[in-house]
Amino acid sequence: MNGALLRLKEGTLCEYDVESGRIGKQDLGRIASYYYGKESLISFELNSRLNFFLIEVQTEAMGIMANELGLSQTGDYADVMKLLCSYTGFENVRVRPEELQELDLMEKRCCPVDVTIPLEEYSGKCCVLLQAYISRTNIKSFTLISDTNFLINSAERITRALFEVCVLKKLARLARFCLTWCNAINQRVW
Repeated sequence: MNGALLRLKEGTLCEYDVESGRIGKQDLGRIASYYYGKESLISFELNSRLNFFLIEVQTEAMGIMANELGLSQTGDYADVMKLLCSYTGFENVRVRPEELQELDLMEKRCCPVDVTIPLEEYSGKCCVLLQAYISRTNIKSFTLISDTNFLINSAERITRALFEVCVLKKLARLARFCLTWCNAINQRVW
Protein backbone atom coordinates (compact mmCIF):
# COMPACT_ATOMS: atom_id res chain seq x y z
CA MET A 1 0.00 0.00 0.00
CA ASN A 2 2.85 2.35 0.77
CA GLY A 3 4.24 1.89 -2.75
CA ALA A 4 0.87 2.59 -4.33
CA LEU A 5 0.45 5.78 -2.31
CA LEU A 6 3.93 6.93 -3.30
CA ARG A 7 3.03 6.43 -6.96
CA LEU A 8 -0.18 8.38 -6.51
CA LYS A 9 1.79 11.15 -4.84
CA GLU A 10 4.31 11.09 -7.68
CA GLY A 11 1.46 11.46 -10.19
CA THR A 12 0.03 14.37 -8.12
CA LEU A 13 -3.20 12.45 -7.56
CA CYS A 14 -2.95 12.63 -3.76
CA GLU A 15 -0.85 14.05 -0.95
CA TYR A 16 0.93 11.50 1.19
CA ASP A 17 3.22 11.98 4.17
CA VAL A 18 5.37 8.89 4.58
CA GLU A 19 6.31 9.58 8.20
CA SER A 20 2.84 10.19 9.59
CA GLY A 21 0.91 8.07 7.08
CA ARG A 22 -1.43 10.98 6.45
CA ILE A 23 -3.23 11.00 3.10
CA GLY A 24 -4.68 14.12 1.51
CA LYS A 25 -6.64 14.86 -1.62
CA GLN A 26 -5.59 16.58 -4.83
CA ASP A 27 -7.82 18.03 -7.53
CA LEU A 28 -6.34 15.75 -10.21
CA GLY A 29 -7.11 12.74 -8.04
CA ARG A 30 -10.68 13.90 -7.62
CA ILE A 31 -11.10 14.30 -11.39
CA ALA A 32 -9.48 10.92 -12.01
CA SER A 33 -11.75 9.14 -9.58
CA TYR A 34 -14.84 10.92 -10.88
CA TYR A 35 -14.29 10.15 -14.55
CA TYR A 36 -12.12 7.05 -14.51
CA GLY A 37 -11.48 4.75 -11.61
CA LYS A 38 -9.56 2.15 -13.61
CA GLU A 39 -9.09 3.46 -17.15
CA SER A 40 -6.05 5.46 -18.14
CA LEU A 41 -4.40 7.11 -21.07
CA ILE A 42 -1.21 5.38 -20.05
CA SER A 43 -0.60 2.22 -18.12
CA PHE A 44 0.11 3.18 -14.53
CA GLU A 45 0.78 -0.02 -12.66
CA LEU A 46 -0.47 -0.20 -9.07
CA ASN A 47 -0.63 -3.60 -7.40
CA SER A 48 -3.23 -5.37 -9.57
CA ARG A 49 -2.79 -3.12 -12.64
CA LEU A 50 -4.93 -0.25 -11.32
CA ASN A 51 -4.80 2.54 -13.91
CA PHE A 52 -5.43 6.22 -13.52
CA PHE A 53 -6.53 8.40 -16.40
CA LEU A 54 -5.26 11.82 -15.50
CA ILE A 55 -1.60 11.04 -15.10
CA GLU A 56 -1.48 10.76 -18.88
CA VAL A 57 -3.78 13.73 -19.35
CA GLN A 58 -1.42 15.85 -17.32
CA THR A 59 1.78 14.61 -18.97
CA GLU A 60 0.32 14.43 -22.50
CA ALA A 61 -1.26 17.86 -22.23
CA MET A 62 2.00 19.25 -20.92
CA GLY A 63 3.88 17.54 -23.76
CA ILE A 64 1.61 19.08 -26.35
CA MET A 65 1.85 22.43 -24.61
CA ALA A 66 5.63 22.57 -24.88
CA ASN A 67 7.29 25.95 -25.41
CA GLU A 68 5.50 27.67 -22.57
CA LEU A 69 2.05 26.21 -23.10
CA GLY A 70 2.17 26.34 -26.88
CA LEU A 71 -1.14 24.51 -27.26
CA SER A 72 -2.99 27.17 -25.32
CA GLN A 73 -1.59 29.78 -27.72
CA THR A 74 -1.44 28.00 -31.07
CA GLY A 75 -3.39 24.77 -30.66
CA ASP A 76 -6.70 24.01 -32.28
CA TYR A 77 -9.49 21.46 -32.42
CA ALA A 78 -7.29 19.03 -34.37
CA ASP A 79 -4.76 18.94 -31.51
CA VAL A 80 -7.46 18.06 -28.99
CA MET A 81 -8.83 15.41 -31.36
CA LYS A 82 -5.34 13.89 -31.73
CA LEU A 83 -4.93 13.83 -27.96
CA LEU A 84 -8.34 12.23 -27.52
CA CYS A 85 -7.83 9.62 -30.23
CA SER A 86 -4.37 8.71 -28.90
CA TYR A 87 -5.97 7.36 -25.72
CA THR A 88 -4.32 4.00 -25.07
CA GLY A 89 -7.69 2.45 -24.23
CA PHE A 90 -8.46 2.77 -27.93
CA GLU A 91 -5.51 0.55 -28.87
CA ASN A 92 -8.05 -2.27 -28.96
CA VAL A 93 -9.54 -0.65 -32.05
CA ARG A 94 -7.75 -2.67 -34.71
CA VAL A 95 -7.32 -1.46 -38.25
CA ARG A 96 -8.37 -4.17 -40.68
CA PRO A 97 -7.35 -4.06 -44.35
CA GLU A 98 -10.93 -4.50 -45.55
CA GLU A 99 -11.98 -1.34 -43.64
CA LEU A 100 -9.45 1.02 -45.18
CA GLN A 101 -11.50 1.76 -48.29
CA GLU A 102 -14.59 2.76 -46.29
CA LEU A 103 -12.47 4.74 -43.81
CA ASP A 104 -10.85 6.64 -46.68
CA LEU A 105 -14.25 7.42 -48.16
CA MET A 106 -15.57 8.59 -44.77
CA GLU A 107 -12.51 10.78 -44.30
CA LYS A 108 -13.20 12.55 -47.59
CA ARG A 109 -16.95 12.94 -47.02
CA CYS A 110 -17.50 13.69 -43.35
CA CYS A 111 -14.31 14.90 -41.68
CA PRO A 112 -14.28 18.69 -41.33
CA VAL A 113 -11.20 18.49 -39.09
CA ASP A 114 -8.15 17.30 -41.01
CA VAL A 115 -6.91 13.85 -40.04
CA THR A 116 -3.12 14.05 -40.04
CA ILE A 117 -2.62 10.61 -38.52
CA PRO A 118 -2.40 7.72 -41.02
CA LEU A 119 -5.55 5.60 -41.19
CA GLU A 120 -3.43 2.49 -40.72
CA GLU A 121 -2.93 3.49 -37.06
CA TYR A 122 -5.63 3.06 -34.43
CA SER A 123 -5.60 6.78 -33.61
CA GLY A 124 -6.16 7.73 -37.26
CA LYS A 125 -9.07 5.32 -37.48
CA CYS A 126 -10.50 6.76 -34.26
CA CYS A 127 -10.24 10.31 -35.65
CA VAL A 128 -12.29 9.33 -38.70
CA LEU A 129 -14.86 7.32 -36.73
CA LEU A 130 -15.31 10.09 -34.17
CA GLN A 131 -16.00 12.67 -36.87
CA ALA A 132 -18.24 10.25 -38.77
CA TYR A 133 -20.27 9.72 -35.58
CA ILE A 134 -20.67 13.46 -35.00
CA SER A 135 -21.61 13.96 -38.67
CA ARG A 136 -24.23 11.19 -38.38
CA THR A 137 -22.67 9.28 -41.24
CA ASN A 138 -24.24 5.96 -42.19
CA ILE A 139 -21.52 3.36 -41.59
CA LYS A 140 -21.89 0.14 -43.59
CA SER A 141 -19.27 -2.17 -42.11
CA PHE A 142 -20.33 -4.05 -38.99
CA THR A 143 -16.82 -3.91 -37.53
CA LEU A 144 -16.68 -0.13 -37.99
CA ILE A 145 -20.07 0.23 -36.29
CA SER A 146 -18.80 -1.85 -33.39
CA ASP A 147 -15.57 0.16 -33.16
CA THR A 148 -17.54 3.42 -33.26
CA ASN A 149 -19.74 2.31 -30.37
CA PHE A 150 -16.65 1.32 -28.38
CA LEU A 151 -15.04 4.70 -29.14
CA ILE A 152 -18.07 6.81 -28.25
CA ASN A 153 -18.61 5.04 -24.93
CA SER A 154 -15.44 6.67 -23.60
CA ALA A 155 -14.88 9.73 -25.79
CA GLU A 156 -17.31 12.05 -24.04
CA ARG A 157 -15.98 11.23 -20.58
CA ILE A 158 -12.40 11.69 -21.74
CA THR A 159 -13.09 15.10 -23.24
CA ARG A 160 -15.01 16.15 -20.13
CA ALA A 161 -12.09 15.09 -17.94
CA LEU A 162 -9.66 16.92 -20.25
CA PHE A 163 -11.87 19.99 -19.92
CA GLU A 164 -11.75 19.86 -16.13
CA VAL A 165 -7.97 19.44 -16.12
CA CYS A 166 -7.62 22.44 -18.43
CA VAL A 167 -9.87 24.52 -16.18
CA LEU A 168 -7.81 23.40 -13.19
CA LYS A 169 -4.58 24.37 -14.97
CA LYS A 170 -6.17 27.66 -16.15
CA LEU A 171 -5.80 26.88 -19.85
CA ALA A 172 -8.89 28.67 -21.13
CA ARG A 173 -8.35 28.18 -24.86
CA LEU A 174 -7.66 24.46 -24.53
CA ALA A 175 -10.62 24.14 -22.13
CA ARG A 176 -12.88 25.70 -24.76
CA PHE A 177 -11.67 23.22 -27.40
CA CYS A 178 -12.23 20.26 -25.05
CA LEU A 179 -15.70 21.42 -24.07
CA THR A 180 -16.62 22.00 -27.72
CA TRP A 181 -15.55 18.43 -28.58
CA CYS A 182 -17.47 17.08 -25.60
CA ASN A 183 -20.64 18.86 -26.66
CA ALA A 184 -20.18 17.83 -30.30
CA ILE A 185 -19.88 14.17 -29.28
CA ASN A 186 -22.79 14.38 -26.86
CA GLN A 187 -25.20 16.17 -29.23
CA ARG A 188 -23.80 14.84 -32.52
CA VAL A 189 -23.68 18.36 -33.93
CA TRP A 190 -20.70 20.31 -35.23
